[in-house]
Amino acid sequence: MKRVKETIVRFFATGFFSGYSPVASGTAGSVVGVIIHLVAYYLWSSLPYFWLFYSLSVVIISALGIWICSEAEAIFKTKDAKPIVWDEIAGYLITMIGIPAELWWIISGFILFRVLDVIKPGPLYSLQRLPSGLGIMIDDIGCGILGCIILHVVRCVIG
Repeated sequence: MKRVKETIVRFFATGFFSGYSPVASGTAGSVVGVIIHLVAYYLWSSLPYFWLFYSLSVVIISALGIWICSEAEAIFKTKDAKPIVWDEIAGYLITMIGIPAELWWIISGFILFRVLDVIKPGPLYSLQRLPSGLGIMIDDIGCGILGCIILHVVRCVIG
């Protein structure tokens, strides 16, 4: 049973194994976020209250991510091991809350989130020092929120 749990945790924590990419595992994880965003958008965007449902789903994905990343950190025996990319998936999905699934916005959100995740502006960098899964997730959640705000400001400015 322990082996099954470990396999399930690895599957999700590594973004369906995308985190094992030999280069840029965080970027690979963010690509999985793009795919999840597109699937959700095109399957459910015609439903009433889509953005409320999407936002609630992203909150659940992020909250589960704290547990998943805590478990994965114990499995990998390394603080924020490179293959753990669930945080990048959640961060990108947060960035895209309320943003249409149009190519320009998808690419802009992807690039913006990746830049923010790499530079971790302001206090976001120090948040990753928090323990276990919370430390893994919280800086990407912050980058996602900041990215979402920036994209919405850009949308307002350019119409």
